[in-house]
Amino acid sequence: MAKGDNIQFAAEIEAAPGTAETLVVDDVPVRLGADSNPQPEYDLIELNEATGVDSKAPDLIGAGRVTFPVNYVLRGPGDLVTVPAIDDLLRGCLFSSAAAKTIAIGAITTGPYVVGELITGSPSGGTGRVLQQTATGAASIPYLPVTGALASGDTITGGTSGATSTSSAGPIDGGRAYRPVRIPDLSVSGNHLTCRFLRDGRQWTGRGCLGDMTLAFEAGGPCRISHNFVGALHSEGDAALFDMATASGGGYPERSVVVPKFLTAALKIDGFAPTGIREVTISWPTNPQAIADANSSAADGIRQADYERARPEITLTIDQNSAATKDWAATLKAGLAIPFELTHGAAGAAGTRWTFASNGAQLRPPIAPNVREPNAAAETLTLGLTGDSDDDMFIWQH
Repeated sequence: MAKGDNIQFAAEIEAAPGTAETLVVDDVPVRLGADSNPQPEYDLIELNEATGVDSKAPDLIGAGRVTFPVNYVLRGPGDLVTVPAIDDLLRGCLFSSAAAKTIAIGAITTGPYVVGELITGSPSGGTGRVLQQTATGAASIPYLPVTGALASGDTITGGTSGATSTSSAGPIDGGRAYRPVRIPDLSVSGNHLTCRFLRDGRQWTGRGCLGDMTLAFEAGGPCRISHNFVGALHSEGDAALFDMATASGGGYPERSVVVPKFLTAALKIDGFAPTGIREVTISWPTNPQAIADANSSAADGIRQADYERARPEITLTIDQNSAATKDWAATLKAGLAIPFELTHGAAGAAGTRWTFASNGAQLRPPIAPNVREPNAAAETLTLGLTGDSDDDMFIWQH
């Protein structure tokens, strides 16, 4: 058996935050990277009691916590209706999840529609949030429905851009959309996970878990996602791996979906399409911590994980270009929020493409010059995401 073949990770959204769910084979979402490994720990409380001899009194064993550093390759469900296998994992990183739609349009006036803006249809009154910058020439607008429903024949107006167009058909399925949860109410269900890591006949289960996320894209290769899920250590002991042959799909979900590559990425920053893109990293730091609560009904005194969201960042290395082509120093000094967008996966491969977009990226110092093989001048840029509420970044699976 090869290294990594004997590990699994299961996760399920909890109906009541901090109350463990019963995990089953269908809760295993992905094949893990071979270097994934659990990190259980216990509080060790020194009582510092005098014993009258040189020996020390035993310490008190306090609450158990667990961190699950896991990683995997991003795939997709392979269609525009099935919920992606990593849906619960993204929700555990404080994203909401909902079905996306697209609506066919004609020419756009005063465009483009910008990411995150509210569009309104007239006369239907339906509204939605734009998932991808959409300019004249686009056949449709991808959006996340908000209220009502857009309809064929609507005049669709962007609340930020002022762009308008006329829809030529009703909305159709458009995949899945994820956006940050605005100031999550951690006392209600929706984001906390029960997680279990299995390895070599042992298991570690955490409850009330929340996670962070890092996405690493490499030219011509896959997107690798890394998480640290943190929660109370609910149980540990002996347990066999889940038998994936008994899963509802007869194996790991999305196992037959070709892994999308980071090619034809359509990456744009402030409307500029750089060249020589080798790698891009998106970090989504939530700093999850398992919170002690002496009033908790749990015997270990841990209620659930809480979070402290830090600024999400994007870093990328690109070909250096002349200031006349794109003056990054001027963009930095202006201090303005600019749009960012990249797509992962091939055009036409429905259900395996992922778009990551923000209308509130800010270039941050330094702009670092460097040289990379084969001796090409390059520079590394860092963008901080600066959404006003819950529009820091939109993730659209389509």
